[in-house]
Amino acid sequence: IVLGNNSLNDTAGNTYLSSNQRFKLQSMESRTATKLTEFSLNMTSHILSLTFSGAVKVSSLDAKQITLRSAASTASDVSHHTLRAASGSTSADGFQMDILVVSEDISSLKSQRKL
Repeated sequence: IVLGNNSLNDTAGNTYLSSNQRFKLQSMESRTATKLTEFSLNMTSHILSLTFSGAVKVSSLDAKQITLRSAASTASDVSHHTLRAASGSTSADGFQMDILVVSEDISSLKSQRKL
């Protein structure tokens, strides 16, 4: 999974910086980078769950900056899908965020056999 630039803030209002396809937030308070540590997508419930090493501000998420890839590589033969929309988060600010992925994106993901 890749989160694009300016797609999320930490709870102190710092905008994340993307580096090596990993999510990073530089908190001036803690001087530590918050990282995306785990993710899962439930294709039945349409819930994309993101878990971070530090607290993030859910309302700052721009879901259209999330790309799901079949591999960590950025090679041209890697299947990928960037979310077109999301109906919002079902979570409060914190270490985990659950995003309801819209049916249009789920259908596109299902049609790509490699994802």
